[in-house]
Amino acid sequence: MSALFEELDYCPTEAAARHLNPAGIFSLWLNDPADERFLVRMRAAFPRAWAEPATFHNLLPERPFIQTVYLAETHAEGAA
Repeated sequence: MSALFEELDYCPTEAAARHLNPAGIFSLWLNDPADERFLVRMRAAFPRAWAEPATFHNLLPERPFIQTVYLAETHAEGAA
């Protein structure tokens, strides 16, 4: 995932932050573990941004499989 953003030199979170409603929420589900470099870009565009792991058991290799849901709010918690 991060290689794609680096290659394109593009971060959709900045555009999303400008187009969401004042109390909007941005979410992105990716098929990879969390990427700290992407979180840094999200935190630069949103007052509050974080990543949540989505872990489930993969039957083929018989091991846990981790994906990531990135979330961000256009307003800081407690803001009016």
